[in-house]
Amino acid sequence: MAEWEALKIHDVVQDISNNMIVLPVIQRSLVWDEEKMELLFDSLLKGNSFGGIMSLEEEKGAQPLFAFRQFSKEGELHDSDLPSVLDHSTTLIIDGQQRLQAFYMGLKGGVNGKNLYLNLFSQGDYDFEFASQIKDLAITRKEDNAEIPMLWYLIPSLYTHLNKVGNDDYRVSSEIIKIRNIQNEALKELVYSNVRRFERAIFGLKSLGISKVSIDQTNPDGERRRMVELFRRLNDGGTHLSAFDLAASALKGFDYRLEGFLRHDIPQFADIGFGQDEVIKLIFLLQDNHTKEVTDIKKEDADFTIQNAPRIVKSLEVLRQLLKDSGVYEYYNGGGHSVIPLYFIAYHIFYKDETLDRLSTVYSNYDANNHDFTKIKRWLYMSLLNGVFSRGKGWIPYITGVRKILNTISQYKGSLFPADELLSIYEFHPLIFNREISESNLPNWDTTFAFYLIYNRHSTIGRDIDHIQPKSLLQQANISAQKIHSLSNYQLLDEGTNRGDKRAKELNKWLANWEEAELNQYLERHLIPRDSNLWLLDNFDAFLFERSKMIVEKIQQAIPAGSKAAHITQSTPPQVEKPTVNGPGAAQLTKSQRDPEKWLSEVADQNGCGQEFNQIVQAARSVGLYARFQNNWWVVKFTPKNNRGLGLFEVGADLKIWIDTAAIANYLDSPIDEVKKALDYGEQIATKDVPQWIENFQELFSIEK
Repeated sequence: MAEWEALKIHDVVQDISNNMIVLPVIQRSLVWDEEKMELLFDSLLKGNSFGGIMSLEEEKGAQPLFAFRQFSKEGELHDSDLPSVLDHSTTLIIDGQQRLQAFYMGLKGGVNGKNLYLNLFSQGDYDFEFASQIKDLAITRKEDNAEIPMLWYLIPSLYTHLNKVGNDDYRVSSEIIKIRNIQNEALKELVYSNVRRFERAIFGLKSLGISKVSIDQTNPDGERRRMVELFRRLNDGGTHLSAFDLAASALKGFDYRLEGFLRHDIPQFADIGFGQDEVIKLIFLLQDNHTKEVTDIKKEDADFTIQNAPRIVKSLEVLRQLLKDSGVYEYYNGGGHSVIPLYFIAYHIFYKDETLDRLSTVYSNYDANNHDFTKIKRWLYMSLLNGVFSRGKGWIPYITGVRKILNTISQYKGSLFPADELLSIYEFHPLIFNREISESNLPNWDTTFAFYLIYNRHSTIGRDIDHIQPKSLLQQANISAQKIHSLSNYQLLDEGTNRGDKRAKELNKWLANWEEAELNQYLERHLIPRDSNLWLLDNFDAFLFERSKMIVEKIQQAIPAGSKAAHITQSTPPQVEKPTVNGPGAAQLTKSQRDPEKWLSEVADQNGCGQEFNQIVQAARSVGLYARFQNNWWVVKFTPKNNRGLGLFEVGADLKIWIDTAAIANYLDSPIDEVKKALDYGEQIATKDVPQWIENFQELFSIEK
């Protein structure tokens, strides 16, 4: 239940000054800019409505529902506190903080080192403006080709002066007119009118409606959740909060110490792209939840964060150093790049089986055969080079990508970083991705990261992308757009060179008169073939061929070698003994006789499990899998229809079975443990267990792929 009360601006501002009106910890910091504050004062003096305020009334002697902080007077930040009991009645603002903050700062303080001024010669619209000093403000303005004078007066001074003289606006106006030596009667009247209007709006009228919500003191946890939900719903109007702002409010509502964690501990990681929003996402991922909504946030989420805050901070510190040691720090320090892969490296670091003190040193030997470091570096580089966290690669990175990667990496807590398993996710999905670093894959690479590697992992911000052989000349020569705009015809130049001396020049002509030292430096830095014949436009294809090889070699040197296989096995596939059969084996059949499925089924019949073998084959086909039979194989391999090179499981003619649980989990977006529970019957399925195995299998694969 809520009760509405109309109050004067002056009374509310005084209560704010005396900390009778405060901000609960769920409130964010000031976000309004100077212009919004100025417009609010204009609306106030015009008598326009600017919305009501929603508050929570806490009685003297009560334990407050939320920690709270005082309002900002000059734009400074205050930390929230949670007193055991209140020594006076206190009003906590649930909605309307920005408006009250603007009134308080405008009347008694300032923002960004500036104070609020009012033009006392205002007519119609009220001219309010923040300025560091009065001389920064214009003394006239043009209107209908006429110069209109302006008389600026400091609002905090006007407010204080009126308050001291009992709101005698005539007296204050007369003093201003006298001090400023205003002789024009029309201008004098404007001063009287504007000061009178200001006094009435601030001291006279009860123009601020405040609703006070009552709470049930016997159910603090329930009321806390109710107030956070009210805060969330009220956000649908007014100054919009992002989903992560609301999540931060909900978390802080459960434990006010999160305010300090998010405000003081996290900003230091802005250089690697982590702020409040990214850390909140990380907190949810660390709890193996990639779909957490604001309405789902519970006290347990806040408890997890506070209990693990030191380890979260330490994990981010280790992540930053790892980025430096792996040569990617400058890439992320430039800003604007996806932090999705960094979530999962931080996740891996967080769950390493090390004490907090030891966590700092886990990669100190990164350059001395640290296998975990090498795996992380390879996965990160291959992910960025292939641009799998960019749009247009075959999935939605922040939804599908996060879900699939979390599903896999969560199975490797405390183990080596699962680089190959994560790379396999891209192949199983499938994405536009290839592990091979070769000229044929160069067109699919992310240009930004490729440039970063080409230019020795230095920041490339502020450089122009230049066509080495000019686009205009190549178009005239009827060269295809694919070749014109290929990475092998791109280089990075400073703006002055690109748009000046180099502009539209054939490469050989641009380099014609260079000194040898400068030429060699240029060729080496930009990976330009040294054969000057290749600099001719007529030899453009040969130039692209040679430069592509140079780029690939450069990138190969930057990325640690790793597995090229898409199929990552967790155990050895079944070694099926070749059975004794009536008649020749598959290898002895003539080409016209060969029917590998029929032949292997007959082998299973002779082993006494032909019916069960065929039931498994039919069950796999019923859920859309492809059954690969092949001569000289003693097993049948089951694969997705759209990727027949990727085996999910194999079954022998004696019902020996091998299951790639990671591959199936990736294919189905299911937890690995769920796959193991359903399908792991050991190395060989007993004939009596086949019906149950098939039932589990069909239920697991019930989602159509």
